[in-house]
Amino acid sequence: MYFERPLVRAYVDETGDRGLSSRASRYFGMVAVVVADEDDPLLRRAIAECRRRLSVPLGKPLHWTEHVKRFPRRQFVAGQLSLVPGVVLNVALVEKAAVAQDIPDQVAFYNFVAGILLQQVLDTADEAA
Repeated sequence: MYFERPLVRAYVDETGDRGLSSRASRYFGMVAVVVADEDDPLLRRAIAECRRRLSVPLGKPLHWTEHVKRFPRRQFVAGQLSLVPGVVLNVALVEKAAVAQDIPDQVAFYNFVAGILLQQVLDTADEAA
């Protein structure tokens, strides 16, 4: 059965690392900021305002750990995102030890987490319909 989903945009970032050594992070995750196509310009303006107010140099990505470490900055960024209608955050967070025996390959593990996140993005698009 064919059906059309509305166009949404998903901006994805990772947290943690895929390694399994004792120095590796305990979790690996991905987050998607999902917005309807027609609201994308509002999201871009909100991010531009965040970059301006947080003094992020042109050409440099806005990184949570580098530019938004302190709580007041986090409140500011969250507040800016909350002004954009219909913004949805999709989160896929996996404790590596829980799946290491089933998915020992780093590429397969990455694809596993990405697949979870992609399903959430598709569900978000379906809910927007």
